[in-house]
This record gives sequence, C-alpha cells and structure tokens, in this order.
Amino acid sequence: TLKARAFLGGYTSSNVASANIVVLENTGNQPRYLNPPLMVSDFARIANVPMSVSALSTAYGGAAISASENHLFRISTVERNGKHWLQQIFSHDNGENSVGLGRTGTQYIVTLPGGQQYEEIYVSFEQELKSDFVFSRGGKFGPGFLGGSTITTGGTRSNGYNGIAVRNSWEGVLNPDGGIGLYVAYADQRNGVTEDVNATVSTLWSLAQVQRVQIRAKLNTPETAQGRGDSRPNGILQMWVDGALVIDRRNMRWRHDDNLKINRFFYSNFYG
Repeated sequence: TLKARAFLGGYTSSNVASANIVVLENTGNQPRYLNPPLMVSDFARIANVPMSVSALSTAYGGAAISASENHLFRISTVERNGKHWLQQIFSHDNGENSVGLGRTGTQYIVTLPGGQQYEEIYVSFEQELKSDFVFSRGGKFGPGFLGGSTITTGGTRSNGYNGIAVRNSWEGVLNPDGGIGLYVAYADQRNGVTEDVNATVSTLWSLAQVQRVQIRAKLNTPETAQGRGDSRPNGILQMWVDGALVIDRRNMRWRHDDNLKINRFFYSNFYG
C-alpha cells in the first residue's frame, strides 16, 4: 500500500513522473500502517488536465491545496508503464543564478483530510532521478510535511510554538554526488532557519533508478505548562531508503507547545 513516485528531471531535463504519495499515521507502541492511509495521491485523476491548484486538489481527493499558480507550470502528469506520475522539471532559465523556488522549482501544501492533526506521521513515496541530474548547490526533493500554524521555512525560524517542517533533500555542496538528507525546522535546531540532517551512513541518491523512501516523525513530549519551556527532547526523526535506515534521531525536541501538531503534507522541490 505504500505507493508514491516522484521521477524528477535534472537541470535541463523534461522527462519524468510520480504517483500515489501516501501519508500514514502511527498510533501504537510499534510502527504499524493504518488501512486505509490518511491520504493517497492519484494523478490518474488529472491525466491530460492542465496543472492548476484545482487539479492538484482533485489528485489528492478534494483536499485543500495552497500553491502559487505561477510555479505549477513545472509539474505535469505523464503516463509511464501503465501508471500516471507527477513530473517535475527544474528550470535553468537564469544560468548560474538558477537557485530558489521562484527560479527553479515548485511548491504546494496539502491540508490533511478533515483538518486533522497528528503526533506521529509517515510519508512514503518512490523517487527516480533522471540519469543526467545535476546535484549542484543542494536542494529539496518534494515530499515532506508541516506542523503548526506557521510555515517555518524561507526565513521563519521554528521556536517550539509556531511550526515545524521536514523536507526530503540532497546535499550538493560538500557532497557533489548527492548526499541523502532531510531539511528540518524544529525547536532545538542548531543554527539558521533550518538544519540539514544528513544520512548517518555513506548513502547517495541514485540516478536512473527507483528508490523507495519513507520519512517518519514522532513529536516529543511538550512542556507541562504554557511558556514553561520544560518540553522533553524525546521526539523521533527517521528516514529509510530502499529499506535501509539512513537517519535515526531519537532526541528531537520538535516543539514546546502541545497544540503544535503535524497537519499538512508539503511538496517542496527546487535548487537551493
């Protein structure tokens, strides 16, 4: 039941695909998948339909979508081996300045069904990169999630009360071959607006090969009273690639406030 594909084009490519991004809740002491999942994308629903906020909503079963229509021209649906995929193209229209969401990528946010919020979430998908994908400058690879009322990206730092964010990513500066990682905003992050959490094993993204990815977050114990700041660093962040656990952090202080929970799926895909 864990289906979700994102076949991503390289700097100058025009190929690709993606289908069935799955968001799953975990409520027991041991990881288990609920059936049915919280949300599954179905891009066959919008085959041959011009990409728009309305089309994305249809693909996600009528869910509320937040996105800039100006960036959606870089994604489309394609049929590949009998399945419909979401195709992502990275623009290179600004030469060496082709960095950032507005210049290179696409981003949209999907409210989880019923506006529900969760203490623990799995996001599962499959990803395939074109053979000539360029890992320069680092960047984001789409599926992830948000929590809280504030989008803690783009210059807004997470403080334990406003929001959290997790995005699938690659590290292309220190590791030009494409180091696997997550781009995370949380209360205890070390510096900057967000923190790069790199794989703890020497693992790289593959080219021209489907890779199965799963991201899990379990929120920490919040503070005992508003503003007390005694939340516990016992949250979890994990990532598996092709069944191998590549990130395993069990000391995450995601938040202070009990009201801060995971509430949105986050597709964020661009260089930088």
